[in-house]
Amino acid sequence: MLGILEDGGYHQGEVTLYPNDRIVLFTDGVTEVRNEAGEEYGEERLMALLKSCRALDAVSINKRIMEEIIDFGQGEVQDDVTLLVLAVGGME
Repeated sequence: MLGILEDGGYHQGEVTLYPNDRIVLFTDGVTEVRNEAGEEYGEERLMALLKSCRALDAVSINKRIMEEIIDFGQGEVQDDVTLLVLAVGGME
């Protein structure tokens, strides 16, 4: 989460990124898309999708996620959907 709660107890940290690493940032609208039965897409489905396409470039990952959630929600999203995918390139 990025600063949505004043007293949220946020922690600062560092992480080293390596070639071929991926970072995916998204709003809750991505995981809260609902199907006809009212079931949410959810974080587990998103994680499974990310694992299956982690070797793709950032644009392709973004496209796959958007296609998947739009298909899951039968073309409808119920909330804002913001998605940012970053891919760390190799050192050449």
